[in-house]
Amino acid sequence: MNSEIECIKFGREGDKIIEEISDDKFNPVDFCKLFEKSGVKRIEYISKGRYFELSMGNIPVLDPNSGFIENMRFNEKLDSQEGKNFGWKVTLTNPNVRLNAQSIVSCSTKKCIENKRYPIKFIKNSNIIGVDAIHRGHLLAYAFFNCIPYVSVQFTKEKKGTRNKYNIYAQFKRANCNKKNDHGQLYFEDKVSNYLKKSVNAKIYYEVEAIFRNEDDVVPIGNRIKAISLDKTDDFEDFHVFIPNFQEFGFKDRIAKESDYKFSYREGFVKK
Repeated sequence: MNSEIECIKFGREGDKIIEEISDDKFNPVDFCKLFEKSGVKRIEYISKGRYFELSMGNIPVLDPNSGFIENMRFNEKLDSQEGKNFGWKVTLTNPNVRLNAQSIVSCSTKKCIENKRYPIKFIKNSNIIGVDAIHRGHLLAYAFFNCIPYVSVQFTKEKKGTRNKYNIYAQFKRANCNKKNDHGQLYFEDKVSNYLKKSVNAKIYYEVEAIFRNEDDVVPIGNRIKAISLDKTDDFEDFHVFIPNFQEFGFKDRIAKESDYKFSYREGFVKK
C-alpha cells in the first residue's frame, strides 16, 4: 500500500466492509486516507466486533479548564443550506458533579433548531425492506449532554431533539447498537458512561466525527470515536475507533431489488 497510514489485518471481511460502505469503487488505501487529517498512523480491523481500531493520532485540543464543547467544522456557513456539523469535541465529567450552567456555547441555539436543512433523506415506509434497520443515529449520545460542564439546560434540551440537524444522521442498526460480535456505537458509549459514573473525579476527553466519503454525501460511511481519560487512572482504557455504517453484506442491493427505493450514501433513501 502507498498510504502513509499502516493498515493491518484487514483481511477479506475488512475489505468487504470497505466495499459495502461506498457507492462506488473504494479500496483500503482510499479508506485510510480519510483519517490522515486526524493524525492516525495505524488502522487495524477487529473481526470480533467488526470495527476498525485507530492509533490515537492528534492530541486533544480542548482546554479542560476553559472550553468544554466544540463543533467540528462549525463555521459561518453552518446555518446555510450547505452547512452541516460533522461532529463534537467535548470534555465529559461525572453527571452528579456537573458544574453550574453558564452560556458559553458559541452557536445560536435558536438558529440551530430553525434551520430547515436536515442531513437525512430518510423515508419511514413499510415497503422498504429492512426499514427497521435504519435508525436516526446520533453523534453525541444524549446521556453525555448531562456530563458536559457549564452547558446550559436550554442548550441541552435543544441539542437532544431528534430533529436536530447538528446531531442526527441516518445510521444502520448494526452500527448504532451492540451485539456480541458486532460492536456498534453503544458498546463504546457504555464504556465511557460506566466509567464516568464510577468516580466523582472522572473526566474524559471525547470526540465523535461522522466520516463522509464525499463531504456532500447525505449519509456518513461511519463514525470515528476517540475517548481519553484526563484524570489518568488505570480504570479506563483509552480508545480510538471507526464504526462502519452498514447493516449486512448486500443490504443495499436487497433494498433496490425488493422495494421501490434505492439507498446510497450520497442521497440516502430515494424512490426509484
